[in-house]
Amino acid sequence: QARKRLKVVTSISVLEDIVKNIGGERVEVTSLITGLETPHTFNPKPSHRLSLMSADIFVKVGMGLESWTDKFLDDASSQVLVIETCKGVSAIDSHDHEHGDPHIWLDPVLVRDHVAPKITEALIKADPSAEAVYQANLLNYQNELTQLHQEYLTTMASLTNKKYISFHASWRYLAQRYGLEEIASIEPAPGQEPSGKWITEVVNLARANEVRVIIAEPQFNPRMAEVIAGEFAGRVITLDPLGGESIEGRNTYLNLMRYNLNALKTCL
Repeated sequence: QARKRLKVVTSISVLEDIVKNIGGERVEVTSLITGLETPHTFNPKPSHRLSLMSADIFVKVGMGLESWTDKFLDDASSQVLVIETCKGVSAIDSHDHEHGDPHIWLDPVLVRDHVAPKITEALIKADPSAEAVYQANLLNYQNELTQLHQEYLTTMASLTNKKYISFHASWRYLAQRYGLEEIASIEPAPGQEPSGKWITEVVNLARANEVRVIIAEPQFNPRMAEVIAGEFAGRVITLDPLGGESIEGRNTYLNLMRYNLNALKTCL
């Protein structure tokens, strides 16, 4: 008799991939966001609500990133186990995020030591008979994350100018872990257009701090970043905070983070 797989729904594709690495064939995982949208302004469809309400486990980041799920969860069955992967993490304060900076998954060490174990605990709670399987998969995945961390350490140690301006303030956990320095963020808050006064200030900050790079993201139009970079002879690079199963070269968390590492190495 075929065993029923756990149905897991995640808010973003990065979490989907982490669940797959730990759950293996014992889980059926889908992400509400494919990677082409931004979770800050995502507008869910009725089909997303149905998917969530029939899940065994819902895995989200938290810190207000997925406030659009609140109504869904109010309607969902009490049988849905909701996991907030940010709980227990010491959040970076952020003026543009009310509950602190939620982009914890962009630090591989936090994924290794906090996010992945938290997901493992949830899978074991829902499927205790497979605890040994989940723990073994977790250990294997943590070893891969340690290798990724070492690659970042080696590359970042070779960089001489680690200053950058972001379009959207996604990269502070990565910066904190590896010694990068965010001088400014163009977008004052998710989805909010910067004022002319702030754009002028960003350009002045870039010149004063000898910044050469603006980090754009594929979820946003890069035109504004390109115009601003032209004002201080900088360049725009594209880093991706989300990835997605259907996006070539960024279809897993490990591939996504190596894509970002190579982009940083090339431009910094």
